[in-house]
Parts: sequence; structure tokens; C-alpha cells
Amino acid sequence: MFSCLINFTKLAEVNWEYVCLRRKLSTKKRIIKRYLYTLMEKLLKITLTALWISASIAFCKAEEPKPSVWEIKFSKSVVKPNDTVTMYLIGSIPNKQAVYATNFKCEGGPLPTQIKFLNAESGYIVKDSIKSVGEKREYDEIFECDFTKFKDKAIIKQVLIFKEKEPLIKVYLEYQTCTDQLCMMYSNRFEIKGTKVIEMKN
Repeated sequence: MFSCLINFTKLAEVNWEYVCLRRKLSTKKRIIKRYLYTLMEKLLKITLTALWISASIAFCKAEEPKPSVWEIKFSKSVVKPNDTVTMYLIGSIPNKQAVYATNFKCEGGPLPTQIKFLNAESGYIVKDSIKSVGEKREYDEIFECDFTKFKDKAIIKQVLIFKEKEPLIKVYLEYQTCTDQLCMMYSNRFEIKGTKVIEMKN
């Protein structure tokens, strides 16, 4: 009887050690699981944030207006000194965009297209002011004013008087392009020798 009691006591001691060991292992497993869960949660947040940023950048790039493609043409290909010639700036406007014309005033609203001759009076004379051709007039309810703009194609003309046969003409074009959601300002620089464009910078 006493012997059996001793054996039972020893068995109980062995079981207690086993239980403690199991508890320690279980606690370690829980700590590891919790750490891994926290780590995975952080990685998921980082991944989702990166995807959101990438999607936002892609969306902004997709929505951002593209600049129009401009070219310059003259009413005459051969010009003599003291000849009067009309210069045309022709812009191809991307789909679903508009370029504001030159002949309107809207305080605090969209900006009209501007053309500056950087070296006027040196070999040529700028006569009168620039004029838009084929623009459309609209009323803007937000700015409460009328403005004119081009769609698909912009045509702006300027009359010049050549004092020389092939004067160097430096032109600076600044215009505003808008979609339904966003507006951007763009500019082009042209260098023209006589009636031929020799350099263009966007």
C-alpha cells in the first residue's frame, strides 16, 4: 500500500513536469504566432499603402492634360524686304481638352493664350495684335464671365512686316489647357529664320 502511494506520487511529479513543459511550449507558440500575425499585419498595411500610392500616381498621370502640338506657317513662302506677311500658329489639341483663346477677359478665371515676340523690331515689325481664328465663346457659371476657347484645333494669327529678307524671329507661346477636372499651363519657344522654323522648345 505504501509502495503504491510512492509510485503514485512519483507519477504525479512526472505529470506535473510534463504539464509545465507543455505550458512553456504553448506560451512560446502563442508569442511566435502573435509576432508573426503582427508582422503580417504590418506587411499587409505597407503593401496596401504602396498599391494605393501607385494607383493614385497612375490616375493623376492618366488625368493630367497633355500639351498641344504646335506648328508655325506663313502666308508666303518667299518674302522680300518691306513685305507684309501673316504668321499662323496652329495647335493640334488632344481629345477631351480645350485651349483658351486670346480675345477675352475673365478676372480670376482662365488665362487667355499669349504670344510674345522676344526680339521685335530687329529685322521685323509686329503689326496690330494677335487674333484667334475659329474659337468658340462660352459662359462660365463658376467665374461668371464669358470666355473663348479652341477644341481640336487652335489657330492664332499675327501680321508681321519684314524689314529684312530673312529676319530671325523669336516667339514665346504660353497657353492654358483644361479638361473637365484639371488645368495646366504650357509654353513653347520658337526660333524662325525668315519663314522657316529652325528651333522649337516645349
